Amino acid sequence: MKKLDITGDEEINFKIEKLGKLFPNVVEKVKDEEGSIRQVIDFEKLREELGDTVVKSDSKRYLLTWPGREEALTIANSPADKMLRPIKEDSLNWEATENIYIEGDNLETLKLLQKSHAGKIKFIYIDPPYNTGKDFIYKDKFILGKEEYAQKAGKTRGEDDTQNADRDGRYHSSWLTMIYPRLKVARALLKNDGVIFISIDDKEECNLRKICNEIFGEKNFIANFIWRKSKGSGNDSKYVIIETEYILAYAKNVEDVRFNNKEIDAYDGKFKYKDEHFKERGGYKLEKLDRGSKGYVESMDFGIKAPDGTLVFPNGRTKQSNDGWRWVWSKAKVEWGIKNGYIVVKKGRGGRWNVYNKVYEKLDNKGNKITRTKPYKNHIGFEESILNIHANREMRKLFGKAVFSFPKPVALLKYLLKMFYLENEIVLDFFSGSATTAHAVMELNAEDGGCRKYIMVQLPEPCDEKSEAYKAGYETIAEIGKERIRRAGKKIKEETGADIDYGFRVYRITTD
Repeated sequence: MKKLDITGDEEINFKIEKLGKLFPNVVEKVKDEEGSIRQVIDFEKLREELGDTVVKSDSKRYLLTWPGREEALTIANSPADKMLRPIKEDSLNWEATENIYIEGDNLETLKLLQKSHAGKIKFIYIDPPYNTGKDFIYKDKFILGKEEYAQKAGKTRGEDDTQNADRDGRYHSSWLTMIYPRLKVARALLKNDGVIFISIDDKEECNLRKICNEIFGEKNFIANFIWRKSKGSGNDSKYVIIETEYILAYAKNVEDVRFNNKEIDAYDGKFKYKDEHFKERGGYKLEKLDRGSKGYVESMDFGIKAPDGTLVFPNGRTKQSNDGWRWVWSKAKVEWGIKNGYIVVKKGRGGRWNVYNKVYEKLDNKGNKITRTKPYKNHIGFEESILNIHANREMRKLFGKAVFSFPKPVALLKYLLKMFYLENEIVLDFFSGSATTAHAVMELNAEDGGCRKYIMVQLPEPCDEKSEAYKAGYETIAEIGKERIRRAGKKIKEETGADIDYGFRVYRITTD
């Protein structure tokens, strides 16, 4: 495998940071024989990202593989061969609305959206079909059939038939092959500060996290939220009552994400020190200025004068040496910090000098005013009451009966949406189902006067002829979603009188 060592060259480090933002999975950190941390580029992964022939590598790198992975990569990089046709008769307020509802395969839709919405989506939420151990509705042409799977997996004839459905590797492979290219293409639609939330149960949560680490980059992992969806009643689990599901959250570039958190109290136990700048800067805490995990850069390894006149280098050294440690501030930034009272040099254990930077309560490390916030918890619906039963009640209030199985509650989507500043942003859901996400967007806009816009994508999956939905006249899931938006919009307008965008344009995937 050809890799490029980029350690020690500032110009190349700058380039690789840019490349890492586009393709986070092509950058790896490794230790050399001396124990120093180095960054390298995996050209095999880079060629895959750029649409070249998928590389069959015999390397021993850590990678989630499954029969069908190569097909998934190929289809993710192939161009769309369909188009969007406007369906004005199903739309509402076509001329004025900025909301979009698309009927059709979501993989083709995502590829088409790249032409108009690449880098424009701020928030994505999806609730993909969970792996039930059975074939599901998204029968992509690259999903392996039983015989092809057996051949690729090296199974003998008849062996595949002996597996229990929920343990059969073919179903894991099919699910991964379905979701992987969709996430790959979806990432290209996100803004630099965009985020994606994915609902999942415990059967594929571990696999989903691995492929998300590859697609979005492990450093862009935000959290694995645990949502308490029920309180035990009506659960059909065999051994343990399952009350929770997972919601994986990733960012395109997590350092750019702006969270809409609540303000903390003045100190919160963190900014406990005071200096002569307390009135304008507030209290402060200390953070060490050196790090051993950033990748050694020679220009970031210089001496800082201690009170006794000696020079202090990263990791307590007395001279420059590549041991993998470096300052996190440049020489010019340190000089600014010393001049403006941000740098502290004091002795630690063993009598060695340590260098710290002050993190002030009211200012960032550039001297700009900020409001400190406390983070969200990684569990939802434990203190709050956000349950699946509420989602069913919401559907009954709108339709008079349960016309959709397993919808998500509006409160859950509003909770996720309110984590970020989204007043004028685009929200995408490409497994929209009953259109809970659109419902939540309209409610939030009505509450705070925001101008959030949504794009819903749903395969026109046929409703079971024995279902309440079919009996009520809805032949497909897409028909339910569109009608829900109409009814929810009408209800919100009647209850609030808010002057928001209640309309939506309908498009349908077609070959002509």
